[in-house]
Amino acid sequence: MSFAMISLTPIQAQPIPGEGYAQQPPPNPGDDAPEGTVPAGSRGPCPDIQQPLTPLVLVTQESADSDQQLRWGFTTQDYPTFWFYVPYAPESIRSAKFSLQTRRGETVYEMPLSLTGIPGVISIVLPTTAAALDKGEWYRSFLHVDVYCTPTTPAQKDSTFAWVKRKDIDSKLGELLGAATREEQAILYVQNGFSYEALNMLAGRENQQEWDNLLRLLGLDAISF
Repeated sequence: MSFAMISLTPIQAQPIPGEGYAQQPPPNPGDDAPEGTVPAGSRGPCPDIQQPLTPLVLVTQESADSDQQLRWGFTTQDYPTFWFYVPYAPESIRSAKFSLQTRRGETVYEMPLSLTGIPGVISIVLPTTAAALDKGEWYRSFLHVDVYCTPTTPAQKDSTFAWVKRKDIDSKLGELLGAATREEQAILYVQNGFSYEALNMLAGRENQQEWDNLLRLLGLDAISF
């Protein structure tokens, strides 16, 4: 399992249990949630990639008979950390860029990236030089990469995105979190849509099982590191 931390402060966390995760119903993103989209090609532009460029957030279906998916999560942070799985080796990437847009498509932040420690998981912290997320508003986080599938072919574009909304934890959830162990807190966060808090709790730990458990909760079983 490979992690590339970009401006990330290490976070201590305890393992979370693995049983019963698949039985939990997905949380509701709310009536104001953006519409889902039909996933693009499942393997990206390069045929030898086993897993696509992927944001690490909750994945929910629009409905049982729809192929549209919504990738999303809540955060309590005004300057959150965003998580992505990058399947490419560093030498295959010509350029990479992170951007954040409002729901109306206005770019509020953009930065070029120098990716190391990949293939694997990267984290990108929204810096305090950017505008803080407005509470109650949906934003869309993008990761764009130009990748060489082979040394002799032109670079191909690949990108992925997810939705994020800054939101307070209500008093009921706060009480449950206050009485829970750290392993129970991770489950509560995801069950209530706060996927970014759960990821921050468990980031960087050398425990394959707890990552697998968390990814299962998020609907990302297919990703393996």
